[in-house]
Amino acid sequence: MADFLSLVPLPEHGKHLGYNNTTVTTCSCGDHRRNLQRIGAIEIFPFARLNAFANVRKDQVKHLICKLSQNSIPGFAKVELKFMFSELTFNIIMTMVTGKRYYGNGDDVSVDKEEAGQFWQIMKEIFAHSIAANRAD
Repeated sequence: MADFLSLVPLPEHGKHLGYNNTTVTTCSCGDHRRNLQRIGAIEIFPFARLNAFANVRKDQVKHLICKLSQNSIPGFAKVELKFMFSELTFNIIMTMVTGKRYYGNGDDVSVDKEEAGQFWQIMKEIFAHSIAANRAD
């Protein structure tokens, strides 16, 4: 399997967005990746730190439920949950990192529309370039 992985080229986005394929999502298996995963487990994702952001998750889920209930006021409505769950996930992450909501309609975000639009554009470009999977995955 390792021989096959060495033949697969690294995605181009890892060079530019992944600091020359040195981030945990773009680097190949090895000591560097294990060290990054260990740092993540110890420093970024310990229970106490995740528990400290419980209110952020609760607020974002409450916001989603309110949004869903507003959509159902006129009657039954078809709702794209995949998009709403993606929006929920990104809002939780961005609120934990920056303290701001970037995803949602104009009134749903906690930043000005121009900043939210710039952020959306950057995220679209990142995902457009990240279609190729990490060869280590």
